[in-house]
Amino acid sequence: MPLLAILVLNNFREYLRDFTSSFFTFVFPLIFVVIFFMSSSGGGAPGALPLSLQGDLAAPQAQAVVEALSAVPGVRLLPAGHEAAGTVTLTVGAGGRVALSAAADPSLARVLETAMLAAAGRQAGSLPFDYSFEPVRRTSELVQLLPAFFAMSLLQLGLFGTSTPLLQQRARGVFRHMKTLPITVVQIVSALLVTRLAIALVQMVGLYAIATGFFGFRIEGSGLLFAALLALGTGCFVAMGFALGGIIGNQQVGVLATLAINFLMLSFGNVFFQVPRDSALAVVSDLLPITYLVDGLRQAATGEPQALPLALVLAVLAAATVLLTAVSVRFFRFDMGQQA
Repeated sequence: MPLLAILVLNNFREYLRDFTSSFFTFVFPLIFVVIFFMSSSGGGAPGALPLSLQGDLAAPQAQAVVEALSAVPGVRLLPAGHEAAGTVTLTVGAGGRVALSAAADPSLARVLETAMLAAAGRQAGSLPFDYSFEPVRRTSELVQLLPAFFAMSLLQLGLFGTSTPLLQQRARGVFRHMKTLPITVVQIVSALLVTRLAIALVQMVGLYAIATGFFGFRIEGSGLLFAALLALGTGCFVAMGFALGGIIGNQQVGVLATLAINFLMLSFGNVFFQVPRDSALAVVSDLLPITYLVDGLRQAATGEPQALPLALVLAVLAAATVLLTAVSVRFFRFDMGQQA
């Protein structure tokens, strides 16, 4: 155990000293989080608040309220069924009194209350109609994007944090030298694996803290499922890194293969944009494990069904992890000139 701890510590220090591994594992995903957050939040002046109207709109009392509400600056009324920031339902009671029920994200509660006061022509006091607010959680674009960045971070760990260092160490003869020491192959591989798992834990906890603390990310579905999918994704991509870094017999070819796989995963894995299911590119997307990880993480984060069934997501990720692990164990080479 002490020897394994020493090997893990040395691997961790070497990992942090490697600029490529550290950058693509920790910095690269955060750059995209910030970029997409800034683009989704927008930098211009806010537009009018779109509200969808429904209910007893034909009643004269309701028409008077609608006219007053439409005259409020910063409010844009839409017919029922249109995409809007909130829904306002008008109900005319037996005594002719109008009741307004607004349903929107909790962040709009104060804005809607101010709009109702303005429609009533009052700064404070009771309203000439009954008003109630119902908070409705809506899945924002950022909540849809952030699970994909968790998957992208694990991909970078598997490719640039596992495959690239292994190729470099094999090319420099590090493993060949280590095998001459009183260290078993199991200890060498275990130290490499434990180091990656520890880095993945730090990576995911750090990204989650940033997402919740700075961007308001919250898991609306299952936190346990979210964590389980992250664990499966870690195993899958780290095994992929071991397969690439331990099998390819040329460092330059290995680097090119890593870059090509990274391009395919980020371009067609539904990370930045959804690949249409009816297009030819969907065939490529279905072959990439990151597609299933992103879809599963979105299901766990939003609590809403996505394009792929959850059972299929779990099965594909588990099968890919087992297959890549088996390939790594069977064909891993410690030396560039070693035959499998």
